[in-house]
Amino acid sequence: MSEEQGSREVSITFERSQSAVSVPVNGVWGGISNDLSVWAAFYHERGALPNYITLEVDKHGRGDPNKGDRVARGDVTREVQVTMQMSPESAISIGNWLIQKGKDAVKERESRK
Repeated sequence: MSEEQGSREVSITFERSQSAVSVPVNGVWGGISNDLSVWAAFYHERGALPNYITLEVDKHGRGDPNKGDRVARGDVTREVQVTMQMSPESAISIGNWLIQKGKDAVKERESRK
């Protein structure tokens, strides 16, 4: 389209916030908030670390970490990395973008085999 038909170009600059971090994510939990926005808590899942362990220490001050009592906090820990709140329209747009990028990555991975 020409500018006469109402189109124009917009230049967008990307900047990284000083507080921005890259984090591992392998799951998300969320839903619809009271104001009808969508919230999503992205998490990284790993085996749970014990809350604490008690070691028997020998006369040389050495303990065997494989022996002793462990107080577990569960089998799996889901550590929330970031929580986001967005409009339903943004959630749909982001979801569609993620689906497409996931498909592209799977296709690329298969082509490299």
